[in-house]
Amino acid sequence: MTRLSSSATTWHKTVFPTLWLSMFGIGAIVSLLPGGSKDMLPAFPIILPCMWLFGLGLVFFLCFPLKHVSLVGSVLKVRDRKQEIEIPLSEVASISGSSMGKPETITLRLRHATAFGSKIKFVASYRFFTFGPHPTVKLLRELMEKERL
Repeated sequence: MTRLSSSATTWHKTVFPTLWLSMFGIGAIVSLLPGGSKDMLPAFPIILPCMWLFGLGLVFFLCFPLKHVSLVGSVLKVRDRKQEIEIPLSEVASISGSSMGKPETITLRLRHATAFGSKIKFVASYRFFTFGPHPTVKLLRELMEKERL
């Protein structure tokens, strides 16, 4: 079994969002309390809750969909907190990677919807030089080509 997703997936999916949302949430609540914003700029009681809501939206769309992905032969094992499914490589329609942001993510678009939907997104292993496609993207594309033959 080859793990494709980074060991930092749990950090990006669970730990970071929990810390960020709770700390920013506390700051937003304090700014709204009477007397809590006396030493702050007058706009802080508006800005902090808006920033918290914006951050919540980013976490919802960028962090929560992340999955743990492993490769066993020609089958992808995709795991979320409590559920694990198997997806044959032949069910993957396309593979794309985002190399501009950190962490780098890889998205698998599936031919048919699964329990996790029609897209599987996971954090790729870290690399210092992000020029060109991630090695995991190259590997999966090569394996998909072999499956088609």
